[in-house]
Amino acid sequence: MTSQDHSTEDADDRHLAASAYLPSMTPADDGRTFTLRLVRRLRVDGRDERTLDVWSRTFDDAEAARLLEAWLVSEAPWLTEYGRLASILGPGSLDRLIDDRLTAAAAEAEQAKRAAAKAEKRARTIWLVRDEVGATNRPVLDLRQGGDQAKPFLRLRFDQAWERDRVWDWVSFQDDHWHAWKAHRDEHGEDSLERLILSGMIETERRVKKAGLGSGGRRPLRFWRGDPA
Repeated sequence: MTSQDHSTEDADDRHLAASAYLPSMTPADDGRTFTLRLVRRLRVDGRDERTLDVWSRTFDDAEAARLLEAWLVSEAPWLTEYGRLASILGPGSLDRLIDDRLTAAAAEAEQAKRAAAKAEKRARTIWLVRDEVGATNRPVLDLRQGGDQAKPFLRLRFDQAWERDRVWDWVSFQDDHWHAWKAHRDEHGEDSLERLILSGMIETERRVKKAGLGSGGRRPLRFWRGDPA
């Protein structure tokens, strides 16, 4: 448990100690149902006395009851207001408020889950980027993980744009290998990965030319679409 967890629990305890209303859960005699109540608390001769139930909800599922009880505890700063709402406007008003809060919390949790999944996917995604860098706009081909603006884990530098585009014509169809390339680079370095890529490109150019599928010229794979030669 982290120090933050301790801090949250301590804050809940303090707010519960100050609240005029407390959550209380009791099982039925048959043990099959569970009733969660919000109970008014009074101080009598220095002792806590739990008196009037201002709100209750019965569950067939003990886990559902415990989850709602835990949620009410997490709402400790507002339990007095909740109790007053139920006392003045009736328990149905608190039912609606609780349900609205839970619905909003569930939607927020789902949104956070989707955002986390999206961020995780983006963090794993590898991008292939054609670029020009430096004062001379030198052509480069980058492989970047974590977004197209992330620092490249491999940068291939070329003297001419057509040289870069020649490599692009092959690498752009190797996306199912990019994560393996990243692992290769981490283990063996950029130079080793560059040699692996260039040798793979040259071998593919040779096979495509032999099969009569190449476009010739400086970019023999220009019209190749990753089809086996």
